[in-house]
Parts: sequence; C-alpha cells; structure tokens
Amino acid sequence: MNNLIQPGYRPEGMNMWDVWYHNENDTVHAFYLQRLSPNSSRKKEDEDFIGHAATSNMITWKEKHLTIGPGKEDELDDMQPWTGCIYKFKQKYYLYYTMRCKKQSGRSQKIGLAISDDLYNWQKYKNNPVITPDERYYVSDKNPYPENKVDCRDLILVKDNKSDYVYGFYAACVHAEEESEAACIACVRTLDGINFEQLPPACRPMKYSEIEVPDVFFLNGKWYMTLLSSVMHGNLADYSDKYVTCATIYAISDNIEGPYDVFEEDNVLMGGIDMSYGPSLRSVDFKGRKYGFCTFSLTNGHAVLSPAFEYFVQEDNKLRLKYSMLNKKLKEKTILNETLPQKLKTPRTHYTGGITNGKFKIQDNKVECESRSGWQCGYIDSGSKNMEIECIINCKSGVGVGICLTKNYDLPFVKDDFVTSLVFRENYLLCGHLPLFSTVSKREIALEYNTDYNLKLCIRYSRFEIYVDDILYNTGNIKFSNTNNNDDYLMFQNVAVGFFIDRAKADISKLIIRKMFD
Repeated sequence: MNNLIQPGYRPEGMNMWDVWYHNENDTVHAFYLQRLSPNSSRKKEDEDFIGHAATSNMITWKEKHLTIGPGKEDELDDMQPWTGCIYKFKQKYYLYYTMRCKKQSGRSQKIGLAISDDLYNWQKYKNNPVITPDERYYVSDKNPYPENKVDCRDLILVKDNKSDYVYGFYAACVHAEEESEAACIACVRTLDGINFEQLPPACRPMKYSEIEVPDVFFLNGKWYMTLLSSVMHGNLADYSDKYVTCATIYAISDNIEGPYDVFEEDNVLMGGIDMSYGPSLRSVDFKGRKYGFCTFSLTNGHAVLSPAFEYFVQEDNKLRLKYSMLNKKLKEKTILNETLPQKLKTPRTHYTGGITNGKFKIQDNKVECESRSGWQCGYIDSGSKNMEIECIINCKSGVGVGICLTKNYDLPFVKDDFVTSLVFRENYLLCGHLPLFSTVSKREIALEYNTDYNLKLCIRYSRFEIYVDDILYNTGNIKFSNTNNNDDYLMFQNVAVGFFIDRAKADISKLIIRKMFD
C-alpha cells in the first residue's frame, strides 16, 4: 500500500505496531508487528507474522512478503513473534525476534533467530533461543517473577566503534522489592551473532515501572539509548516535562556497554498525554544522516508509520528530533506564500456571543494581533486536507499566540476549531480544540518576548506534528467532530487556516501554506 493521504505507510488491511529497520545499499527495509485493521479482508493468521516493507526514498513504501510467524504447537515460539532487529553477519541477514509460547501464556520471553540470504526468505535457527536472561544479573527462568514472568524482548544490535564486538540490548528485569526498581535494559555482546556473552544491565533508571523498545546509537561523540515508557505501569514517571505522561525518553553514556544515565533535567525525546503521541521510535541511517520513525494511531482506528524525523544533538548533549527535509518530497504546491488578504474573518468565540475580542491588522503581509481581555481567531480562506503551515511569531507581551484551523469557516462562531499556541506567560506549547480548549497535548518550551520563533504545523489526515524552530515538540490527532458521516478523511476537506491571539500583543509574518499530495 502506498497512500500519501495518511502520515505514512500502512500494510494493506493491517495496522502497524513496533517497527525496526535495515539499510541495504540505500534501500531501507522495515520489519514490523501488525494487527488486522478495522474491516480488513486479510486472513486472520496474517497478523501473527512479522511484516516487511521497503523504500528507496524514505517516503513511499512497498509491502513485501510476510517473514516469520509462530512456531509449531508446543514450541517455545508458538505465539506471535514480537519485536526484534536485523543485523548482517558475513553476508547473511539475522532477524532476531521475541519468542513467546502458549504453555507459559507468553509471560516467559526469549530471543530467537531466523537467517536469510536475501532479506526475503527466512529459516529459523534450529538451536533457538540464542538469548535467555542470565540468572546472575536478571530475572530468569531459574528465578522468575510470580506466574513465571520473565522479561526478555525487543533486542537491538549495534556495532562497537572501538572493538570487533556487536553489542545487544533488550528489555529485562532485575530482582527488586518494587517494580519501578526492577525494570532495566540488559546488555550482551557477540562476535558471530549466535553466541552471546551476558553482561550487567546497561541502563537501570530505578524510576520507571517498564522500559522497552530500546534503540542505541553513537552520535556527536556520545552513546545514546532511547526507551519507551509511560505512567500506565504503576508510577507517575519522572519525566523532565511535567505535562508528559507517556514518552520516549533518552539516556546517555560515554561507553557502548553503559551505564546509560537518564538525566532529570532533560530526558524526553517525544511525549504526550497518551500513547497516540507516537511510540515505538527506532532509528535508521540513510545517506549520511540518522532518521527515526515511530507509529501513529489515527482517529479512524488505523495505525501507520510516521513521517521521518531527523536526530540531532543540541548543546549539553541534549538529544532532539527535528523536521526532516525528506518531507519536501511530499509537497505538491504552495497555496499561500506570504501574501495575505486585506481582511481576516473573525468569528465569535461562542455561538451566544455578541462581539469579538481583539483585532488583527494586516500591513506589509504581516499580521499585527492584539487582544486585551480574551482570545480570538482570525481566518483566511486558504487550506487543504493535508498541508504544512509555517510562520514567524513574535510576541511583544501577554499570554499566547499561534495558528488555528477550522472546518466551519462559514459559521459566525468557532466550533471545534483546532489551535496550537505558544503560551509565553507560562512557557508551554498548547494544542487543543476551541472553545473549551480541550487539550490534545502540552509540552514545556522556554519562550522569550520580542523574539522570532518559526512555528510549523504539519497536517496529514488527522495527525499533526508541531515544530518550533524545526525542533519537534508535539504530535497527536486533530479530533474534529463528525456529525455527517463516519469517514474522518472527509472531515479534513475544506479546512481553513487562521491566527490565534490570547490577551497578548504579537506580530505574525512570513505565512506559508503548502499543500501535500492527496
């Protein structure tokens, strides 16, 4: 399936889950977990196989044949294989996967291996599993948790840059009195991909009840580890952003084997108020740059691959994701390029309202926004189903300023409009729906008055991404109400773009709206 109306690839009749990657001569292969999507016509058993797709441009993907599925009844992998990785050893491709069996209700996990000559035809290794937790360091089959629970999943392999070893990292547990003290990322190393030496934990934060889907890479002189975590596993997780409850966090080390430290002052790479922010982030190198993809859930029940994000490191070794220039390939045409109409439509803030708040003055293609006592939207009749909107925001004083969207341009009042606002008074980025400011997500951001900020809002069929100065801050779903039909794609037709001001004085300039391919 190759559908650019959506944020990214989705296999025919399937939803995406965890994904991992391999670059072979600038063709990137994605291997992923999958489930049947709503109203799918595919066979039920297909969802128990690891899927496969490939791309040569990181934008359009082509689905390939299914790879491996469950083993025979009563084997150690007779359930759906879970997350793993691909690594190339001596011209053969090694697919590592998480083994689970029905006899143990999937609670005792192990790492299995399948081997291929061409990335398409796979044979499971006859002596699986190749990795089980070492009882010296981890909860294992010899000393399991209650109900025989043994974590051993989500392996990622990485070549050391100082030796011949290939290091592996997987989600595991150590014995502890409390769950949040037990979660860790185990470490192994190998020379041949089959025989692994067990090592102590590479990362044990002792403040997250579960950390999983690790990724490890070397960037800008440091080793980075990214991890998936959330509050759903029994603790109000210690994130550096107070508005985040589910996140992909990162840790840093000087050595590949660790220890990897999660720093209190900065640890969130992606995050939101629920798992729709985009979990399962993993990286891939492509033409000299490091990119990441995650999985996005849509409001219609589908789950797809995200657009590409690019990794980079700020001062003090802070890891960030930024807007990828690869996404330029998605742009079809420019709808508006800094030339603004002479007047904006300013709907009432409520259907019972009588007058509006504030004013918008357009001069030299710059919008001078001012409101003393309330918030207000001002719309231009331009937009598209899928689009990128960017502008320069400079707030002189007050609360907040940003961009808004409406699918009800002809109404005299706001109804379900989407807003993203830089809230200068309290230093956060807000995404929500008017008029009640129903929050989709918030993220902390340091803001200063009388400073230019490039605000970019990317809309791709219910999904949004928000960048400030090209740094990714927010992702999620725009949840327009749908009273006429059950197809949320139709909700994104005839969407108009506008400006938002809240008890502030600000200038908005250099507005550009680009239509994305339908």
